[in-house]
Amino acid sequence: MMIQPDGEPSKSGKMKGPRQRNCNYDSFIKQKDTILIIEYIHKFAQPEWNSKEKCFTTLNRFIRPSISCDHLIIELSESAVLLNEDNIMGNEEAFNAPLDHQHIPREIVKMMIKKWKVKSIGIKFVNVTHSVIVKNLVDQKNFFTKLKLNAPRSSVNKSDRQLERVDVDLSDSSKCATGITHDNSDWNHYKNLIANIRNEFPTNQISINFSHWMQKNQVDIQEVFNNILKTVFKEEPKNLNVVIRYHADAKSFSRMNPVTNQEELIEINPCSIWFKSRQLSFSVENHSIHCSVRDLSQNGNSFVEKKKVGRRYNIVDSQNNCIIHLDVFIDEKDATPFKNQMKKQPNSFLSKIVSL
Repeated sequence: MMIQPDGEPSKSGKMKGPRQRNCNYDSFIKQKDTILIIEYIHKFAQPEWNSKEKCFTTLNRFIRPSISCDHLIIELSESAVLLNEDNIMGNEEAFNAPLDHQHIPREIVKMMIKKWKVKSIGIKFVNVTHSVIVKNLVDQKNFFTKLKLNAPRSSVNKSDRQLERVDVDLSDSSKCATGITHDNSDWNHYKNLIANIRNEFPTNQISINFSHWMQKNQVDIQEVFNNILKTVFKEEPKNLNVVIRYHADAKSFSRMNPVTNQEELIEINPCSIWFKSRQLSFSVENHSIHCSVRDLSQNGNSFVEKKKVGRRYNIVDSQNNCIIHLDVFIDEKDATPFKNQMKKQPNSFLSKIVSL
């Protein structure tokens, strides 16, 4: 839900930041990102106190239970240069510095979830924000745990509050999306995402929505498929249902055969796949699924609605009761050049998506 300037809730998902430093939530000012309210609370809670106990007492008074928030969205820049307030960095040095997503003050988020009775979490990764250089949350006294969702799993402690679901929005993501779907990349540590989400935001339901426009240089669909399995099944999760929406380029369904030097469609085993020496059941649903997305027109001067066709792939780890529902979409017209090859290879990924 969103808290509007007049304090009335709306049906959107973001919390907005209060106008001034006090414990009164009656007045709000419109801001852009959910993370702003976290930064505001973080700055409010600690400066005047020299002990962690006093800081958390203030924090407990400030995050009031009068707020009710069903769905809390946390928006994270994945192209941030993490600076403390006392750091000075020139433009050239900043653009050559390592990039990552901001730290999240764990104790603040936990208290918001508990006191505002949050039922579900949204996590949105954004590749480019208005400000490329984002200051890290300053915590010189180390009052707060710095949470990163792409950190090693061992560094993320287990929370005890069960949530209905967690929605991961990668519609404006490049680095997280690349890390999840590529074999080797600078962002491979994002393969810790699912395990860390289940530690920090315990849930049995996770959705991941990939971008239909951000990833221009896609790897082949087999590599995407294998790396999604690695990300979801990395820590042998139990009792988990993951729904993934992935928008593919038709070219990613083919590869060059090194023996024949001919381009061939990538095929799938229609019954089962192997992962970590264990057989997983695999099936493709019979009916097509459809969606519409907004995209730029050919001249780039306007937005147009584009219709996409897809198919759902189901991967089931019955031993751990873990299921992946992978919805793969393409522009149907982009598959036209491959139709003759699809007839020759009825077990290809592309043949399963597009009805001939």
